[in-house]
Amino acid sequence: MPDFTVCVTGVYEVLRAVLEHDHKLDQAANPHSTTPYKQTRELFVGGQSLGGWVAAATCLRFGSTVQITQEEVEDPYKPTINGGVFLCPLLAVVPGSRPS
Repeated sequence: MPDFTVCVTGVYEVLRAVLEHDHKLDQAANPHSTTPYKQTRELFVGGQSLGGWVAAATCLRFGSTVQITQEEVEDPYKPTINGGVFLCPLLAVVPGSRPS
């Protein structure tokens, strides 16, 4: 993998797909509803080790207090991430532990 930020974007896209799926289920249950989509579930991102880094980076990049682009504002399925759980996240590699 040339760039680990691909994982961060991947997590975001999965969250977005979950919200889109929620909306489709709501529409199937209420086919005559014309109300715009609004996120109803809370979303938390979690991971450990490298997954902890991905989870932390996802929260930092797409968290609710981060400035977003105009494209993201117009996306009705833009996830609002409510928090993260990180277990032993890989945030740094000690230089002395790297192989020669």
